[in-house]
Amino acid sequence: MHLRSKANKFFSHRTRNIHRSGPVFWGWYVVFSSFVMLTLIYGARYSFGVFVKPMFAEYNWPMTVISLAASINLLMAAGMFLLCRATNVIMLYAFAMFFGYLATGPWHR
Repeated sequence: MHLRSKANKFFSHRTRNIHRSGPVFWGWYVVFSSFVMLTLIYGARYSFGVFVKPMFAEYNWPMTVISLAASINLLMAAGMFLLCRATNVIMLYAFAMFFGYLATGPWHR
């Protein structure tokens, strides 16, 4: 008996428990949650055009200023993803969104 077959026989019960812990493989939960998060993120990011007219009506800003702000945001995000690690950029955006919420929270209305 070769050494490799002894090792496979010894570790075979452990690998079965790692790969199959329930009726559904745990990797599918990761795939599903990633799909949901990306759908929400891209939906929020690319639905900006829907909000241009209401922002124009409420704040009386020119549409060019609103569109310029959105363009700068997209260009900065793309540049940051190219220059930095994605995890750092995502954390930076998360903090910016949190502090933006605090700055414009419901208590300011």
